Amino acid sequence: MVSVRSVYTQPSSLTYSDLPWIIKHREDRCTLCGQCTAVCPKQAIYLTYRRQRVPKLDVLRKKRGNEYRHFVGIRQHTSIEKMCIGCGMCSSVCPNEAIGPEPNPNEHRSQFHMNQKGDAWKRGGRRNAPGKTIHSFILSGMQIRTLFLKLHL
Repeated sequence: MVSVRSVYTQPSSLTYSDLPWIIKHREDRCTLCGQCTAVCPKQAIYLTYRRQRVPKLDVLRKKRGNEYRHFVGIRQHTSIEKMCIGCGMCSSVCPNEAIGPEPNPNEHRSQFHMNQKGDAWKRGGRRNAPGKTIHSFILSGMQIRTLFLKLHL
C-alpha cells in the first residue's frame, strides 16, 4: 500500500505533458539565434548543448571505445516558477517560425503543484482553490426564514 506521504509531489517531478503549455520547437528550421530565449518573460525556454557518451564495443576486434551523441537546441523548463504562460512572444520574434506555444490537451498536474497550501490528507482532500464551494449553495436557517417572511408564507 502506498501512503500519501510517500508520493513525490515536488515541482521538479513535473514533465512536459503535465504543463498547460508545451513549446513546440522545429529543429529543422531553428538557427539557434537565441531571440526566443531572450524575449521570454518567464524564462521558460533555454538554449542547451548536451553531449551523451555511448559506449561502443567491437566484439570481433576486442576493442572498446566511446561515441558521443550531441544535442544543440531549445528546451523547456518544467518548474512552476519558469512555466510557459502561452504569451507567444517566442513565436513572434522567431525569424524562421521554428517555435511556438501550444495548449496541452491533457489534464495537467501543474494545477496541483501551483495550489498546494498544505497537505491534502490533513484537509480532507480539499484544494483550497478560490471560487464557489458547496457552502455558497447551502442556505442557512436564517436565510430560509427571511425568505419565507419576504414571501409571506
